[in-house]
Amino acid sequence: MNTRSKFFSLLFVGILVITSLIAVKPVFAQSTPKPSVSEFTVKFEGNMLVITIKNQPFTPSTIQDNNTPSETWTTSLCFDIKTKQHSSENWTDWFPVYDGYPTQNSSSTFTVLSYGWDGSQIETTSRVVNILNGTQVDFQVQAMNGYIHRVLNFKANGNSTSMGPYMFTGETSGWSNTQTITIPETSSSASPNPTPTPTVPEFPVLTIPILLVVMVFAGLLVYFKKRKR
Repeated sequence: MNTRSKFFSLLFVGILVITSLIAVKPVFAQSTPKPSVSEFTVKFEGNMLVITIKNQPFTPSTIQDNNTPSETWTTSLCFDIKTKQHSSENWTDWFPVYDGYPTQNSSSTFTVLSYGWDGSQIETTSRVVNILNGTQVDFQVQAMNGYIHRVLNFKANGNSTSMGPYMFTGETSGWSNTQTITIPETSSSASPNPTPTPTVPEFPVLTIPILLVVMVFAGLLVYFKKRKR
């Protein structure tokens, strides 16, 4: 085989190798876009804390695991939330990955999340978050495009497996700008307009003596009329 033939043979093999590498490129990297940073508002309505998040364009994708071809997942656009006292540096994440995250409402312009508040705390899916009367609280939201799954852990002997922890695989936006709100001073569980207790009407002090005098006078009139007969 001459030099030219060897060159074209090697070139052909190189093209095949590069093509095969492109073909096995993970599907996820090709089809999952990074979501935009979320825009949101936070406010109290009665005894409810309401978080309103502006929706963004999203198309779900079906992802196939290259290591386990029989496994597929469908991506969703979901949100994570964290809070902290304004004077603190320690954030509290509202949603552990094993319980999942609230997902975008595809039938509306906004996704509205509401949580009951008893004056000191709110309860999410599996966590209690302290939000106290009269304090300032910082909120941040993160958009997430992906799926939650578990992976198999292979033991050293290779004959047995166990399920690993839950994990999120996908793309996330950065955390949003911080919004700080002041929590109402009075717990909304207390009645803001208590019903007044009805009072029993009182007679003036001189009413009873006057009535007694009138009764005595009337009795005397009746008595003297009978005597005149």
